[in-house]
Amino acid sequence: DLLSYIISNQPLGAIHQEFVVKRKLAVNVVFGIYYPSFDQAFSVLYAVPQEKIKSVNLIKQIHKFLKNYKITEEKLTEAKHRLLIADQMKKDHIFAGAHIFGEHMVSGFSVEDIEQTPELLQDITVNEVQNVLQTIVMQKDFVDGLLLPSKNSKTQNNEATNAIGLPMTTLGH
Repeated sequence: DLLSYIISNQPLGAIHQEFVVKRKLAVNVVFGIYYPSFDQAFSVLYAVPQEKIKSVNLIKQIHKFLKNYKITEEKLTEAKHRLLIADQMKKDHIFAGAHIFGEHMVSGFSVEDIEQTPELLQDITVNEVQNVLQTIVMQKDFVDGLLLPSKNSKTQNNEATNAIGLPMTTLGH
């Protein structure tokens, strides 16, 4: 989750700043890590390229950027702070709080695991987060695909409007 905040949290995340704001190659770029169970996770990256930018080239540039990206102590501290605030705000909402607990418990986490999140977050180091990023970007096996407009679409050309690609990695906890 910390890696997702550092890499993708809009508008401050590294890939959003680099590819949407600075290079203006994408309309949107999102990276996330999802937990189908307690001992597994997978990562997903998707990007919506600007018009006339080829999806495959954009994903390759993002992948190269992430391979070379260095997480700093400042970014990690900021991500911890933002994640804790977001987590607390969700828990304060009657429906979101129930959703968080239910989602995590179905995945094998206990109530104690969820309640200990603030303390556990403080112990995570830059090296640990950097290692997770490197594990993801160095994977050889991954799934990628393009979302193409339908034949009835009014899109000017037949170029893909969205791209999905980057290792969908199984990470141990």
